Amino acid sequence: MLDQVRKTVEQYHMLEHGDSVIVGVSGGADSVALLMALLALREEYALTITAVHVNHMLREAAKEEQAYVEELCRQNQIVCRVFCKEIASYAKECGCSTEEAGRRYRYQCFAQVAEEIQGSKVAVAHHKNDRVETVLFHMARGTGLKGMQGIPPTRDLTGDGAHLLIRPLYQVDRETIETYLDQNRIRYYNDESNRDDRYSRNRIRNRVIPELTLINQQAVRHIEGLSDVSMAYWDYVEQEAIRYEQAHMNDHCLSVEELCGYPELMIRHVIYRQIAQTAGQERDIAEIHIEQVMNLLKMDGEKRCNLPYGVQVVKCYDLLRFERQDSCSENEYKNMQRDGLKDCILYSADAVMIMDSLEETDRSPEHEMELNGQMIGLHGVGACLYKIFSQKEQFEISKKTYTKVFDYDTIKGALYFRNPRMGDYMIIDTQGSRKKVSRILIDQKLPRELREQILVVADGSHVIWIPGIRISEACKITKDTCRILELRLEREAL
Repeated sequence: MLDQVRKTVEQYHMLEHGDSVIVGVSGGADSVALLMALLALREEYALTITAVHVNHMLREAAKEEQAYVEELCRQNQIVCRVFCKEIASYAKECGCSTEEAGRRYRYQCFAQVAEEIQGSKVAVAHHKNDRVETVLFHMARGTGLKGMQGIPPTRDLTGDGAHLLIRPLYQVDRETIETYLDQNRIRYYNDESNRDDRYSRNRIRNRVIPELTLINQQAVRHIEGLSDVSMAYWDYVEQEAIRYEQAHMNDHCLSVEELCGYPELMIRHVIYRQIAQTAGQERDIAEIHIEQVMNLLKMDGEKRCNLPYGVQVVKCYDLLRFERQDSCSENEYKNMQRDGLKDCILYSADAVMIMDSLEETDRSPEHEMELNGQMIGLHGVGACLYKIFSQKEQFEISKKTYTKVFDYDTIKGALYFRNPRMGDYMIIDTQGSRKKVSRILIDQKLPRELREQILVVADGSHVIWIPGIRISEACKITKDTCRILELRLEREAL
């Protein structure tokens, strides 16, 4: 067993000279064998070993097991940190099974001690049979290439690269572990809960694997080989997906057309990565969730789906966006969308008056001269400069996106820069045909959230200009126009 552990440690670069290693020790065969293996490597690698024992307070034997682990550590002159918690109550608080609650708490304890011992690695006792059980468990629940890997030999414990989780028994089977302990007369405890087939993993261990072994005695080895192959394929596709994201990802948004030009395997992998990154974790992200997004890609218009951990995926015409429902502010959302939509569309939350209504203010030439050339501030956009000309005057009509001219005398009400409202319309032809502003924005393939935030210029419910899109036919200058209103938007980005 020790030779296999040494080979695994070297193959996966688990240990370096002078490492501080935290080892989880429950008192069962696997964890005791792990502790003995690390003690055998202690001098060779100059290791500082700290044991962590977690008492889940679920069984009568728990105190006895705790005392045994503490004594084993004392005999081998290593520090033993003990944590006790009523996992049954903790599971109710978390709304999960006792098995999951116990796992969560153990890793919290490992992380806590790892933070206290800087530069430490955390060793846990997963072995070959655990890998096989995990593959079968994932297959039964529904999985893809990621789940077929089973358990990786190492992983980042805390997500910041500060502490590495290692599995030195990764290539050792359970029979070899028990044989090693028995031959060396090392005592360990059998957890009677491992015989309780109410737990899914126990049913796989106690029923499924023995049946598979009857079909082929090498079943465990073959499933382990499948796990290794899946890991190699995953690593390759992972690197390709990272390169794709670096080249094409823009503020959590992907081009649907561009993405769908790649092989399905790559599409699914990119989707998986984006869900995991948005969620902040990979656990419980299954094939069914990837399939939901794959179906989303086939739909027209604007569609969305909700996934675990508050992740929402929105398909907005040619854009696919991944976001946390509770973490995306309006400004962040607008910034995410602008790069994938028309650059000339403007957004602002405040309504700003340009001029009073004809009925309520003096629009005599003298009054107009007083107002002519004024600058009106627009929050979040910049400013609007407006001027009034006589048709008789010589002026050049600008072709700039943000400068438009209108027939001044067609504007009867108060003129505002504001966001669209229910009932807004625009005149779309010389016959006076109306079209809802909401429909115009949908036709422009703007997402619903942005349709509510876009900036328009309105005379009552009549929208005369949607900057970046179009102006109303009713306000265009003609040969009969007497006075012309020029609106020019200015901001640093224009």
